[in-house]
Amino acid sequence: MADNELEKRANELLKGKTVEKIMLRGKEEVMLVFQDGTTLYVNIDENCLDLSITGP
Repeated sequence: MADNELEKRANELLKGKTVEKIMLRGKEEVMLVFQDGTTLYVNIDENCLDLSITGP
């Protein structure tokens, strides 16, 4: 998926959601948990940024 498509899809899936907590998971991952149970994982390494969204 192209970066702009990934950005658009992430915005659609997370629009209107409220962050409940943010957790750092090691040096390369941030986890955001939303009030409805949706989770956003942001992983980064030297070459890539990856987003993963899981639903309740």
